[in-house]
Amino acid sequence: MKSTIGVLILSAAVLSRLGFSHGDHSVPGVTPAGLHGGVVKEAAHSEEDHDHDESTHDHDKEKPGTKHVEKALFFEAVYDKAAKMVRIYPLTLESEKSVVLSPLAPNAVSITSLKIDFPRAKKTISVQPTLVGAGFETKVEPGSAVRLFVLIDAVHDGEKKTAKIQVETSK
Repeated sequence: MKSTIGVLILSAAVLSRLGFSHGDHSVPGVTPAGLHGGVVKEAAHSEEDHDHDESTHDHDKEKPGTKHVEKALFFEAVYDKAAKMVRIYPLTLESEKSVVLSPLAPNAVSITSLKIDFPRAKKTISVQPTLVGAGFETKVEPGSAVRLFVLIDAVHDGEKKTAKIQVETSK
C-alpha cells in the first residue's frame, strides 16, 4: 500500500513538473534604440513579394563564391506635436552582427505607399511623404487621436518591404 502511494506521489510530482515546463529560455532579438527618439520597427518582406519568384528574388542564380547578404531595413517614426508632422527615418544595422542602428541614406529607400491609420476612428488616409534631410516627413492632423499607425510600403535593394509602426501623438 505504501509503495502504491509513493508511486502515485512521485508520478504526480513528475507529471506536474512536465505540465508546467515551457519552451527554451533564450532571449529573443531586441530591436535597437532609435536615433531620433522615435519608435523603431524592422521592415518585413511584403506578402506579395514573399513568393520568391525567379525574376526578382532567386539566390540560386548568384555568382559562385558570393553570398547574398540582405541588409536589414528598419524605420523609425517620430511624431512632432508642435509641427503636426510624422517623420520617418530609414535605418540599418552597421554590420551583420551589430546591435547598433545607423542612418541609411533616404535615397536608398523608395517609399511606394505611406498611410496613416487612426484605429479608434476606423479611418486610414494616404499621405505623400517629402524627402527632408535624413528622412521623410508628412503633415498629419491627429484631431483627438492619442495614437496612430504609420503604414509604410517601400522598396529597398530591389525588394518590397512593409512596416507598421504605432506612434503616440500626446508626447
